[in-house]
Formats: sequence, structure tokens, C-alpha cells
Amino acid sequence: MNDLISKILIVDDDVYYLTLLKAILKNIDANVLIAESGEKALLLVEENDFALAILDIQMADMDGFELAMRIRSLQNRDLVPIIFLTSYFSDEIQMFKGYDIGAIDYLTKPVNKNIFVNKVNIFLKLDRQKRNLISSKESLERSKSELEAQQKEMNFKNSELRKSQKEIEKSQRKYIKLYDFAPTGYLTINREGRLFEINLKGARLLEDDRSNLIDCNLKEFIENEMLSFLDDFLIQVFENKMPSGCEIRLKRLKENQSLYIWKVR
Repeated sequence: MNDLISKILIVDDDVYYLTLLKAILKNIDANVLIAESGEKALLLVEENDFALAILDIQMADMDGFELAMRIRSLQNRDLVPIIFLTSYFSDEIQMFKGYDIGAIDYLTKPVNKNIFVNKVNIFLKLDRQKRNLISSKESLERSKSELEAQQKEMNFKNSELRKSQKEIEKSQRKYIKLYDFAPTGYLTINREGRLFEINLKGARLLEDDRSNLIDCNLKEFIENEMLSFLDDFLIQVFENKMPSGCEIRLKRLKENQSLYIWKVR
């Protein structure tokens, strides 16, 4: 959660004033980091993403202008907002020098507490807006990546399904070819004897075109005295009590030929 809280950097070689500024900001919603020198400030800037840097201009080893230029030269730190602290404006040239370096604003010492807090809050609000935009962008990118991964997986599954479908169709064509041109007559009926499928040999046995036989009842082609045998056979078949078959005579079979019917599991 700490990474989600904005951070502020205050740099001043006057430890007393540094502590005072941090105390003024004690109630704001941010982590306030302090540095007594430019070198320490640079280390903090390298390690942290600051919403705002407040730099004193008059420092002994490295003044605020040099520190600002060095911050601007760091990778991914060139857009850190900078406010300069100064005890006085010596002239307009110095003020414009700060703006050229990238300063957002100036504050004079001693700072007005209310003005100081209000300005800091403005930059914190801007930082939160920036973080929210970045978070939304990252969330969209994650969603896009997840959708792309799901689409890729779906495409792969569809490809596998198409392959499976082709194999099934290939097997069906092979089965139909074997079924249709088998030397033995095959037919499929329901419990009542109605025809669902019949191959070419079976249609020839019933002496009719195959298209005319579908949905007909097999009992129409059976000798009347054989109907009870067929009914008993079908009852036992559909109750899984009859592993073998039965022999019946068809009306249209010539020379007293018979038809042998068996169950296929």
C-alpha cells in the first residue's frame, strides 16, 4: 500500500527549517522525505517516484539550481514538479533561471503555512490523477492481454474441434460406404418396428427404394403369423434380455425365403 501513497521531497541544508517544513505537512496524505544535501537528495530521487520536490536555492555544497538540473538528467525523473525555496529574489534573471531549469513555482522564506499546504495539495491531487490514469491504462492492458490469450486459446480449441469434426466426418463417410455396400442387409428400427436406416442390400430384400422405406414399419413386410415372434423379439431386445436373433418370413420374399433378424449392440 505504501507505493500507492504519494511522496514529497524537501531539500534544505538548514536542518531546523527542514524539520519545520515537514511539521507543517504532517497532516497531508503523503510521505514526506527530507534531505540535508543535494547528494542525499539525488539518492532519494533515484529510489523514489516523487509527486513534488521542494528545493532550497541557497545551499552550500550544491545549490538548488544545480540539484534541479541533475534531477532533470535522471532517467524517468525529468518530469518531477519542482518548487524552489528562496530567502529573497535577487533579480528577475535568477527567477527566470529557475523556470528555465523546470521550476513550477517559487516560495519565499518564511513560507506562509496556508499557501504552502494548498500548493502542496494541488500537486498531490495532480499526482493521484496521474496514478489513476496509469492504473487504468495498466488494467486495460492486462484485460487486453487476457482477452488475447483467451482468444488464442479459443482459436486453438476451435481448430482442434474442426480437426475432430473432419475425422468424425471421415469416419462417417467410411461407415456409410461400408454400410451401404455391405453384402448383408442392415436396418435400424425402434421398439415399434419403425425404420430409421436401411442399406442398399436391405432395400433390395424389401423390394423397394430406400428413400421410400425410411419411417415405414417393418411389420408391414412381415407375414401375419410371424408378427408375434417379431413383437416378442423386440420386447426382449429393448429390455436387454435377448442376445441372439430370430428368423421371420417377409411377405415379399419369394420362394419361401426367410429373413434373419438379430440385435447389434
